[in-house]
Amino acid sequence: MKDGGEAVSEGAGIELIFPQSFELKTVFIDSEKTAAHGENLVNLLARLSLVHGNYRARPSAKGSYVALSIPVRLPDRLSFDALYRELKTLPDLKWAM
Repeated sequence: MKDGGEAVSEGAGIELIFPQSFELKTVFIDSEKTAAHGENLVNLLARLSLVHGNYRARPSAKGSYVALSIPVRLPDRLSFDALYRELKTLPDLKWAM
């Protein structure tokens, strides 16, 4: 690659190029715990030394869930793998993409 980035092929012809900036989207159970979920997410990103912005929260209509979105910069594939591995440890996380 010309810019020194890392290209990683994924299934179905998808290629990830690092460094990569994207909007991490998560959904947690219980919108009453929004602040705690946001703090856990920000702390996880800090532990992994990932550059990130501020999160945005959007509760579901019934308040059963809260969606948190946060901009993240991943320098390499190892960081990508570590992020998704560590996300699985967050309490009340339903899914992340």
